[in-house]
Amino acid sequence: MAERKRRGIEILAPASSMEGVYAAIAAGADAIYIGGTRFGARAYANNLDLHEMCAAIDYVHLYGKHIYLTVNTLLKPGEIDELYTYLKPYYQWGIDAVIVQDVGVLKFIADHFLGLPIHASTQMSLTMAEGAKCFERYPVTRLVNARELELAELKLLRKNTSLEIESFVHGALCYCYSGQCLMSSMIGGRSGNRGRCAQPCRLPYDGEYLLSPKDICILDMIPELIEAGIDSFKIEGRMKRFEYAAGVTAAYRREVDRYFELGKDEYREFHRNHPEVLKKAFTDMQDLYNRGGFSRGYYPTHNHPNMMAFSRPNHSGVFVGNVEKVHENTAILSCTQNLNAQDVLEIREGENASVKRQKSQKKMKEQNKAGEEWQGGEKIYEFTLGQARMAGTHFEAKFTRGLPVKKGDLVYRTKNNSLLQQISREYLEKEVKIPISGELIAKEGREAELLVCRGVLEDENYTFIRVSGDIVQSAVNQPMGEERLRAALEKTGNTPFYFSKLSITASENIFIPVSTLNVMRREALEALAKKILLSFRRKHTKCQDVPKEEIKKERKILPSVPSIHVSVMTKEQLDAALHVEKVSRIYYDLSSFPTGEIITAATRTKEAKKEFFCRMPRIFRSATYNLFSELKYILLDDLVDGYLLQNYEELYLFAKKWHAQEKGKILVADAMLYAMNEPAKQFFRDLGVEEFTAPYEENAQELSALGLCDMALTVYGRLPL
Repeated sequence: MAERKRRGIEILAPASSMEGVYAAIAAGADAIYIGGTRFGARAYANNLDLHEMCAAIDYVHLYGKHIYLTVNTLLKPGEIDELYTYLKPYYQWGIDAVIVQDVGVLKFIADHFLGLPIHASTQMSLTMAEGAKCFERYPVTRLVNARELELAELKLLRKNTSLEIESFVHGALCYCYSGQCLMSSMIGGRSGNRGRCAQPCRLPYDGEYLLSPKDICILDMIPELIEAGIDSFKIEGRMKRFEYAAGVTAAYRREVDRYFELGKDEYREFHRNHPEVLKKAFTDMQDLYNRGGFSRGYYPTHNHPNMMAFSRPNHSGVFVGNVEKVHENTAILSCTQNLNAQDVLEIREGENASVKRQKSQKKMKEQNKAGEEWQGGEKIYEFTLGQARMAGTHFEAKFTRGLPVKKGDLVYRTKNNSLLQQISREYLEKEVKIPISGELIAKEGREAELLVCRGVLEDENYTFIRVSGDIVQSAVNQPMGEERLRAALEKTGNTPFYFSKLSITASENIFIPVSTLNVMRREALEALAKKILLSFRRKHTKCQDVPKEEIKKERKILPSVPSIHVSVMTKEQLDAALHVEKVSRIYYDLSSFPTGEIITAATRTKEAKKEFFCRMPRIFRSATYNLFSELKYILLDDLVDGYLLQNYEELYLFAKKWHAQEKGKILVADAMLYAMNEPAKQFFRDLGVEEFTAPYEENAQELSALGLCDMALTVYGRLPL
C-alpha cells in the first residue's frame, strides 16, 4: 500500500462526456473521474468509448491534471476474464488510477497491471483506517470513505492511515451506505452494485418521499474539512450535464484557493465581513441542481431530518416569487430575484393549498421546525419566460385554462438560462491554454536554439524540449530585433500552449527568416506535447502474483449434504433453533443481544452439540470497533467456533489484528463482503477466510459458475435492503 504524498487539496470533478472533461478542467478541477463503456457504477451515463477515453486521458495530462477510471461495480464470474481486454488499452495509454469496489477486481488489477494505482471506492463502505489495512499488500493509494462519517471520524481516519482520503463534498446522497443497498435490485431488478440503480429511494411512499435525501453541499465547511486532513474534495454528478460539474467545480476551486491564499483565520474573517459571497455561490449552485435545498450531510451530525427532501425528489430550483393575483387564465407574479429571458419557471401549490402527496398542515409545520425549507406542493404549471424581469417588479403570465392556479401559490425557477450560458461561455467555448516558458538563443554564426518547458524544475510535471534551427546569419538589410523575434514565436495558434514567459538572447545584427522561426516553434511545441504524453504511456507487463498471507489453509469443501445454519436475533429464536436436530450451526447476532450473554448462549449451543458463531454487526464504525475490542477475550473464548464477518473493519480485527484463524477459529464472509468471482474469493482466502455466503444478486447459473462448494446459500429470511 503506497505512502500518501500531500499535494494540497484536489478538486475532483465528474465527467461523462468530452464536453464535461473540457469544462471541468477549465473550471479548475485538479482531476476528473469518468466511466468507460463497461464496469462503471453509472451504466446509464453517456460514458466514453475507447477513442474518446484515450483523447480524454491525453487532454487531461497535457494540462497537468489527473484522470481516474471507474471500475467500481461487482463483476460476475464470466466478466472477470473480460476485464483484462477492457482495461489494457487504458492502462497502456496512461490512466492515472482506477476506482474499485470489487476486491476480485482489485486483486486482478494488482496481479496483471504493474504500477496502476487503485482507489478503494466508497462502495466498499470503509469507515475506519483498519478496514483499509486489509489492502496493505495491494497498490491501493487512496480510500474514498463512507459518506456517513462525521467530521470527528474523518479526523480519526486521517490520524490512522497514510493513504490519501477522498471525501464527497457536493451532490446526491444515498439513503443507504453505498455498496450495501439491495433495494433497487430486489424491487426493480436493477442492481446499484452493477451500475444500474433505479433509484427507488426517490419514489413516494405513502404520498411522501420518505427515503430521498437532499444533495449535500459543504462550501461553508471548507476550513473544517481541510483541517481534518482530507486530500480530495469529490463532487458527485456523472449523470448531470457539464454545466453542473463546471459550475460546482468553479465554486469549490474559488473557496479552496481563497483559504490557502488568506490562511484559516483571515479566511474566516473574510466571510464574516462578506457573507454575500457564499450566499451568491449557494444560490448559483441551487440553480444548477438541488433537492429541497442542501444539507451538510453527515459531517456535522450523525443524522437529522434536515438531511431529507420529503416534499420533492428531483430538482427543486430556486424560489423567485409568488402569485399575487389571478384573473381567468392570467396570473400576476411578483419577482424576488432578477429573472432572465428563457428561464424556466414553475408555479407550485402554496402553503395554504390542498397539497396532494404532501403532509398535512400540522405535519408540514413540524417538518419546518425540524429545519426543512418548504418547497411548495404539486407543480401546477411550467412555462419559459419570454423576457427578463427585475427583482421587485410584477408581470403577467398566461396559463392553461382550468388549472387551479391561485393567489399565494409559489413560483420557482428550475432553469437559470443566463447562468448556464455564462458557464458554457467561460468553461467550454473559451479556449484555455497551458502556460509554458521559452528561451530563444540566436548568436551570429551558430545554430539558433529554442528551449521550451512546462512547469518548473522542482515540479513533477516539468517537461523540457530543445530544438535547433539554421545557422544565424548577419543581417544584410534590416536586422531582426527582439520585438520581431518575439512576435513570431508567440503565435502559438491552434496548439494548447501559450508563452507566459519568453526570453530572447540574440546578437545585435542578425537575420532569421520568419519561416525558420515558425518551423522551430512548431517543432518545439509538437515535441513538447508528445514528450508530455509519452511520459504517461506504459508498457504492458504482467505482475507477479500478489504475495499471500503467511497463514495458508487448504480450501475448505463443505459437506455434500447441505447442513443448516440459523441466524438468531431473539432469545425465542435461539431456543427454537437449539431444539432442531438438523441445525448444525448458530449465528448469534451480536447487534441484537447484550454482549454479557455471549458465553451463556455459547454454552447452551455447545450443550446442544452445535457450532456457535458470532454474527458481527453490519457496519463497524469506531465506537463499535472500540466496544468489541474490549470484548476480545470473550469473542476468542474456546466456546466460540468462528465469526460471520460483514465488513472490512471486522475482517481486519479478527484476521490481521487478533489472528483468530491461528487460534482455530473459522472466518466466514457474509454476503455483503461480496465474493462474486474467483479472484474475490482468493482475496479473502489470503486473509484467512474459509467460508463464504453466496451473494444475493447472483442467479442459479451464475452461482453454479462460481461454485458453491465453500459457500452457504441464504434460503429464508428478510434481506437487508
